[in-house]
Amino acid sequence: MSTGPRLVKRIPIDKIDPPPAPLRLEPSDEEIKALARSIKTLGLINPITVREKGDRYEIIAGHRRFLAAKEAKLKEIDATVIQEDEQFDVALQLAENVARRDLSPIEEAAVLQEMKDTYKWGIKNIAKLVGKSPHWVKERLDLLEMKPDIQLLLHTKQISIEHAKLLDKIEDDQARARYTQEVIDNKISVKTLRMWVDMYLAQEQADEAYPGEAEPPKVDDIIYTHLIKCQICLQGFEPPETRTLILCRDCYEQIMRALHGGMGNATHADPGGRAGRAGVSD
Repeated sequence: MSTGPRLVKRIPIDKIDPPPAPLRLEPSDEEIKALARSIKTLGLINPITVREKGDRYEIIAGHRRFLAAKEAKLKEIDATVIQEDEQFDVALQLAENVARRDLSPIEEAAVLQEMKDTYKWGIKNIAKLVGKSPHWVKERLDLLEMKPDIQLLLHTKQISIEHAKLLDKIEDDQARARYTQEVIDNKISVKTLRMWVDMYLAQEQADEAYPGEAEPPKVDDIIYTHLIKCQICLQGFEPPETRTLILCRDCYEQIMRALHGGMGNATHADPGGRAGRAGVSD
């Protein structure tokens, strides 16, 4: 039975004790370090849940976040203080939070993760409680495995989940930042970004296969899921069938206007290059 509004307090970390019997195995050091980096970038989105035990507090939900906060050298942490008999009420409150329209995807994911950690529920049970599909729940939980910079962009709603999935495939921080900025600045579609990322990863694969080669041989075993549209004839071709022409942006835009009557329907140039790049067929 609920006892009224729950209190969120900032509690010194050294006054909080871990749960006596955690519902999951002890997380790995790398898992905690990754979450600590996320907390440093985003802050602690979802308070941990504790109950009072004398002059100390015991964790009910959020053990991983507590360990990550310690790893991040936080001195205090936000915590929701509940009574012993309120745990099921907390589950219902978490389910209600997921239904809020103002939450970011990362906030939704944090709430779902808390439900998973606290009650050891599977994805199907969580999906039933929150009124979503199991696919939706798993997709949200997977967001917490993404790189911190991608999580931040999702949290601030600068990119969509589909954009985030593609950008997260790029391991190089500088390359990922270039593609991300292009997506934000020019409102690049998911389809165009997928084409860019496919090409980027194919080039990475070729570079690894033929290190030091000025022009790696064609990699025939790559499966291309999207065709590249020729800017002249507007037909689609697989990447090996296209050639790259290096242009500055001004010249690129003038050529596109001349070819297509200024209608602006050409695809954007790949931001991974040194200048604007227009793909043209042989």
